Amino acid sequence: MYRRFIEAGYRHPFANNLVDIIKHAVEVDNGNGITFYDFDENKQFLSYKQLYELAKIYAGALKERGISGTMLICSEDPFEFNITKWACILSKIVVVPVESLRVSEIQDGDYSRILKICKQLGNVTIAVDSDSLEIYRKGISGECPGINIINISDLKNGTPIEPVECNPDDVVCICYSSGSTGNPKGIVITHKNLVTAMGPIVCALKLTEDVVWAIWSPHFHILGMNIEIIVMNVLGSAIMFSPAFFIQHPTRYMQIIGEARANVIMSNNFGLEWLIKNVNVDDLAPDSLKQLDSSVVASEVISINTVNRYVEKFKPLGLEYKDIRPVYGLTEASLATTMTEVNEEMPVIPNINNDGTMVVSVGRPLPGFTVTIVDANGRTVGDDKYGEICIESDAVTKGYITENGTIDSSAFSSGVLKTGDIGFFHDGYLYISGRKKEMFIVRGHNYMIHDIECEIMGITGWEAGKIAVSAMFDSSRDEEVLLLFIAMEKTNKLMKMIDVVSHRLISKYGFSFQNIVFMETFLYTGSGKLDRNGLIRSFKEKNYIESITASEKSFTSGASVSDQNNNELSIKKLWSEVLGISVSSIDNDVPFIDYGGNSVKQYLLLEKMNEYFGLNLRSSFIRDYGTVRKMAEGISERNSNTTETEENIAVSSEDIAITGMSFRLPGADTKDELWELLINGKSGVKKVSEKRKA
Repeated sequence: MYRRFIEAGYRHPFANNLVDIIKHAVEVDNGNGITFYDFDENKQFLSYKQLYELAKIYAGALKERGISGTMLICSEDPFEFNITKWACILSKIVVVPVESLRVSEIQDGDYSRILKICKQLGNVTIAVDSDSLEIYRKGISGECPGINIINISDLKNGTPIEPVECNPDDVVCICYSSGSTGNPKGIVITHKNLVTAMGPIVCALKLTEDVVWAIWSPHFHILGMNIEIIVMNVLGSAIMFSPAFFIQHPTRYMQIIGEARANVIMSNNFGLEWLIKNVNVDDLAPDSLKQLDSSVVASEVISINTVNRYVEKFKPLGLEYKDIRPVYGLTEASLATTMTEVNEEMPVIPNINNDGTMVVSVGRPLPGFTVTIVDANGRTVGDDKYGEICIESDAVTKGYITENGTIDSSAFSSGVLKTGDIGFFHDGYLYISGRKKEMFIVRGHNYMIHDIECEIMGITGWEAGKIAVSAMFDSSRDEEVLLLFIAMEKTNKLMKMIDVVSHRLISKYGFSFQNIVFMETFLYTGSGKLDRNGLIRSFKEKNYIESITASEKSFTSGASVSDQNNNELSIKKLWSEVLGISVSSIDNDVPFIDYGGNSVKQYLLLEKMNEYFGLNLRSSFIRDYGTVRKMAEGISERNSNTTETEENIAVSSEDIAITGMSFRLPGADTKDELWELLINGKSGVKKVSEKRKA
C-alpha cells in the first residue's frame, strides 16, 4: 500500500481530507479497525465501518442540538473520544482535544486551564463524560455563561446524517501545546496539514494493510489523536491503550503486543523506562517482539542510555537496535518531520561539543519537509554546527490562536517554522540537543540543559523525574545561573552526592549550581513533559521546601534526624507526588482514596513507597492502612521486625597496604560489571542448582 503513496508523491492516492480517508476505508471494509483497552482491561473493537456509522449517529445528535463551530472534547474514555472526534469531523465542527480536569484542579476549584481556552475561542461547546458533567457545569458555566456543556452519552440516540462536504484548507482541529516552553498555545491544524504529514510517515514505516500499530499516548495529544488515522490510510489496524492501562498493566501491555503481532509501537523515554523497570521478560512469550518492525521513540530528546537498556532488556524477545525508530516531530508541523526508515539502525555519534557524551539521530527529513539549521542571524549553517531547527512544509500549521480568537502567523516567517529547538546535521541526519530556551550560556560557551542532566544522572544513578536543571538570568550578577531542582528527601547521603556532582561540574566545565532547590514535586505538562518554566516560576515565588545557595554553606550540611525518621512526612511527600497536590493540604487522617486516589494512583503510590522505604508492600497495604497516620504505623511495624546496625571501624594511623583482592560476584566477572548491574537495577541472584544442593 505504501508504494501507492510513493507513486502519488508521498500523499494519499485518493483523498485530500480526513472525511475522504474514512469513506475509502468504509468502502473497502476489510474488517480492520481499532481495538480499545481501558484501565480495567475492557476490550472494545470498532471496524472502520462501525466507527463511521456511530460517528454519523453522534453527528446527527449534534445537528439536532444545533451545535456547530468549535467543540472541546474532555473525555477520559478513548472509545467515546474517538467516536465524538469523528462526529465533529463529519459535521465540519472544529475539534479541540483537551486534557480533562485533573484531581488537584477539581479539589482546588481551579478551572483556569479550561476557562482560558474557552475565553480564547469564544462560544464553544464542551463534551464531557457523564460522571464529570456536573463538575464542569459548576466550574465553567459560572465564569462563561455562554458555554454549552453536553454529556457525550446523550449523543448516542441521534439520527444518522451524511458528512458535510469539506475542503483541504478547512480547519479540522485546534491542538493546545503542552506549554513546556511557555503558556499553552492553540495550534490551528487543517485537513491539508494532516494529509500532507501522514503520507511520508506511511512511506518511511512501509505501512501496509497488515500493519498493527499500538499506542498508549493520551488521546488529547497530537499523536494519540491521529495515529489511528495514519493506520486508516493503509486500511491497517490500531490498538489504543489508555495511559492508565499502560501504567497499571505494563506486563499485560507487552503481552497484548505479542499476541496481536503488533509491528509498530510508540513511546517516549518515560514509557521505555517504565517497561524496563516493571516488566519481567520471563512473563512474556519467547520471540513475542520478533514481528516488530518499528519501536517509535518520540516527543523529546532521546536518551541513548535508556534506549540501550530497553534493547538489552527485551532482546531475548526479538527486539533489535534496527527496530528503534527515533522521530522528531512537533504539533506545529502536524506530526513527524524526520525519522529513520524501517531496517535502518539509528545513527549514534559523539556530541559535537566534545563533552564525551553520545547522541542519537532522529533520522533524515521526510519527503515534503525542508529542514534547515540557522544561526542567531538567521543564516543557514553546515554540518556539525549548532543552530535553531527550521521547517518548511505544507504540513506546517497556519499559526496560533490569539487571546482575541484570531490566528497569529508571526512565528511562521515566509512559511518557515522556527521551532525553538536546537540541533545539528551530520551526514544528512538530524540530531536534537534541546530547546533554545533550555541552553545555558556561560563565558560565551553554550551548554544544553539536557546534557547537564544526563551528566548528573550518570554520576549519581538518580532517575529522571527526581532531578531537573534549569537556567535563569540573575540580574544581581548580570549573568545566567544554574539551578538544580530535587524532588527527593534531603538527607546527608544525598547532600554528599550533590557535593560530588558540584565538584565534578566545576572540574569539567568550570561552573556549578547557584542554588539547590528542594521541591515537593515537579510540574508536568499535559503530554508529560517537564514544565521548566514552572520550576523557575516556583523558585522566584519561593514555592519550594528549601533553597540552599552555594555561597551560604557547604551542600553537605545535611538534614535533621527528625526529618529523616518522620515516616508521616515522608508518606505525605509521596502522596503529594502521586496526587499532584501540596503536602500542606494532606490531612493525616483522611484516606488516600478521598483525595482522588484511584487504582492507578494507588499502584503508583505503592511503587514509590516500596522504593523509598525499601519494602515489598502488597496492594492490600493501601486498602488496610488508608491514611497517612495508619500507613506510617504500618511501616513502623514492618521496620520493627528488622534491626539495623552500623559498625564503626577504627582505622589506625599507620600506613595500610592492600596486597591482593579476590571476588566472586553474582552475574558479573569483575567489580565494574557488578556495579553496572546494580546501576541498571538488574539482579545477579540465581536459583541454586540441584547439583549444588546435593
